Amino acid sequence: MKPWQKLRAYKAVNVTLPSIEDSNNGEIDARADTKVARRFMDHFKDDEYIFSQDSTAKVPNMVSQEQAQFMTSQLKREGIDSDVSKRIRYMNLNALKLSGHQNLAGKVANKKPATVFLPEKFKDHKKSVLNAIYLEYYQNSGIKKSDFEVHIVKNNEKTFLFDYRGAELYVYDHSRLQTDTNKILIVINMAYAFNSLGKDATYSNVLNGLFKQPGLKKVAVDSSINGQVEDITSPYLSIQMQANRLQKRIVAAYVSMATLVIMQLFAIFQFLMNIARKKAYTMGVKRLLGYNVDYVILHEFGGYILTIFVGLVVAWVMTSSIVLKNVVLGLNFMAIVIIIGYVRFYVKKASVNVLKGDFEL
Repeated sequence: MKPWQKLRAYKAVNVTLPSIEDSNNGEIDARADTKVARRFMDHFKDDEYIFSQDSTAKVPNMVSQEQAQFMTSQLKREGIDSDVSKRIRYMNLNALKLSGHQNLAGKVANKKPATVFLPEKFKDHKKSVLNAIYLEYYQNSGIKKSDFEVHIVKNNEKTFLFDYRGAELYVYDHSRLQTDTNKILIVINMAYAFNSLGKDATYSNVLNGLFKQPGLKKVAVDSSINGQVEDITSPYLSIQMQANRLQKRIVAAYVSMATLVIMQLFAIFQFLMNIARKKAYTMGVKRLLGYNVDYVILHEFGGYILTIFVGLVVAWVMTSSIVLKNVVLGLNFMAIVIIIGYVRFYVKKASVNVLKGDFEL
């Protein structure tokens, strides 16, 4: 929960745009959306909202092969490599600071429309990245690709992604990550973006962000916009609830696992002891004939011990958690050592009973 502490003061807002409410013969007029979005965003300072989302200049995973080929060719015509743009993450300056890159914030150029932080492994794809920024935010705006600031940064930088919606998934989706490494971070200068010819898309994207309470209070008293606000939710509380549920499931899983391990160890103990009772006389005689007690046990129980060992190795390989692997393996190993120790005592006892002529052990 530590990274999510940064979002405690931020809220997700559902703003209904006019184009969603009204359409004329199936044709949507989005011109009024920008006016609503602008009135909404006028109430927020740059450090009072978080804008952070992946590039849309890519081929989605859930499309047919034919659609993927068509979209790839369209992007290539724009000079964009879809595999590279999948790594692009757009942000405002506030999001960059909160995403774990406070050290990069001082390098953001205030008088540039966008600042690019390009991991060294992608430096040969600089042109593709600049083409993506231009297409998504500044096309036909008069701003040139050469106006963007570019910094080459070291590889393997980790970025917190603010993806609170990922916690709502009931099935794990590998495309939804809370942190990721080697993201191509692009800090959009919102003053430029809001005044560009692509501002319609910019405002729609920003409305998917997260907002602080001071600006939301101003929105609440603005009669020209407050009617468009449907609901306000807390991503931090949502994540916290999901974490609590997950923690309860983990505890239940550990209890179930502990019960299964205890039952398994008890079954192994009973199994080996039943064999020991059946072969007590034979083992006792071998012991009296001078065979080493460990040799006797290994000879009689070797196949069973090997089978148990193979089962433990398979279980160890199939378990993803390193801690769980070591705990389960350690408990089983310790239990088997104790059981074999008891069997050694049992064999020695059998030897004494053979000398006494008592074969009923």
